[in-house]
Amino acid sequence: NIQYLPDAPATPLPPGPFGQLEARVLPIKGYKIDPSPQLAALDYDTLALPLQVRPWQKADRFQPLGMRSQKKVSDFMIDAKIPINLKNTQYVVTTNNRIAWLLGLRIDQRFCISPHTKRVLQLRLLAPQA
Repeated sequence: NIQYLPDAPATPLPPGPFGQLEARVLPIKGYKIDPSPQLAALDYDTLALPLQVRPWQKADRFQPLGMRSQKKVSDFMIDAKIPINLKNTQYVVTTNNRIAWLLGLRIDQRFCISPHTKRVLQLRLLAPQA
């Protein structure tokens, strides 16, 4: 597990098996959501810090963006047709033991930007350095 507490405008996390993450805390005013799967835009004030990055576990559940109920991470990956070799290397970002982002796939509805959002935590999965 990697613990992370965003405290700078652009903070890279130490590289892990998932690659490297960069985090920025930004004001909502003028913020435009980037649809890239390599980026997660979360409501900063709904998150309990520190965040953790860990491999997904069989019992993990989350509420995929756009859904009203929770779903098992394993079922989500089956439905998304994620190959087994990639399933075994999938990581999650958690807050207070709840998944906020299935890295590179989908954020959790409970932590998405809403009309009440004041600050955005933007997490970007950086390309591995060769």
